Amino acid sequence: MKSFFILGKISKRIEFKLDFILIVFLAIIFSGVAFILIKNNEKNSNEKIILQAKSFAQLAAKLIIENYELYFQSGYLKFRELSFNILSLNQDIQRFQILDIKGNILVDSNDLKESDIWQKYSQKEKEIPENLKKALSGTPYYVKAQNHPELILEIIYPYFDAWGKYKYNVRYFLSYERIKEETKKIEKSIILFTFLASLLTIYLMQFVADETIVKPIKEFQKGVQEISAGNLNRKIDIKTGDEIEQLAKEFNTMLEKVKEAKEKIEDAKAVLEIRVKARTKQLEELNQSLEDKVKERTKELVDKLSELEKYQQIHIGRDLEVARLNREIKTLKEELEKLKKEKNIS
Repeated sequence: MKSFFILGKISKRIEFKLDFILIVFLAIIFSGVAFILIKNNEKNSNEKIILQAKSFAQLAAKLIIENYELYFQSGYLKFRELSFNILSLNQDIQRFQILDIKGNILVDSNDLKESDIWQKYSQKEKEIPENLKKALSGTPYYVKAQNHPELILEIIYPYFDAWGKYKYNVRYFLSYERIKEETKKIEKSIILFTFLASLLTIYLMQFVADETIVKPIKEFQKGVQEISAGNLNRKIDIKTGDEIEQLAKEFNTMLEKVKEAKEKIEDAKAVLEIRVKARTKQLEELNQSLEDKVKERTKELVDKLSELEKYQQIHIGRDLEVARLNREIKTLKEELEKLKKEKNIS
């Protein structure tokens, strides 16, 4: 109420007909711009976290499982150290679990501080929820937030050994706390900026009473409306040599920083996409190479089979010829015996 009283006194002292509604309207515009900037920054940051988490899940799964098989039983302290080192590579993944293909939890990174962890898991097996067991099919699975389906809360990534056997899964838990903290800082900065901008607007309206100030204010208002509509390339160009011009410069500077931050996020996203494409290409080339080897080996086996069939046909033909000759010899012998008998009779 005190603020409204002060604003009322100020509005009575001003010498031109720009009333309090315009001040409220400017505050709404500033708030709208602040809301859009905050939401865009939060959306881009969340997309960046998800992209990085997916790449991290794919690359870290093999390393986590290899460390588990090498050190969990024989060198637990080494396994714990390596696990924490892996988690430190991505500050938005604060926890992981190693699962077998049935959904039993073999290791939980939250329990790595305990010295008797393997005894704990051997005494009583832990299991993931039944609805997640259906996701253990040998393909990556993403658990989305119920109220915000664009956010991924968990990633379950399968692990196959060198022979292609499906043996484990690595379950990652994503955290968006860092983005929330950054968003709060941005909100405070923008609220402070909005408050200062509102005070500056009131100050200018209090001491200036001619058209040379009203027009720049309207120009500033028009620029803010376009920016709030999503046109971040809009520049507020005001040349008055006073506080309004300074406010426009600071506003443009803030927009430039926002654009630079957005471009950095897009560049990082592009780099990740390039890396993913490069990795995909390598896998495709490897798959093609394996297919070529399989075709070559198949051709060799077909050729050998053909040679064996020819060899078998030759031997079968020879055996048939020997049998035919034996029959002819037998027939000749029978005829010879018959001739001998006829001669003796005569």
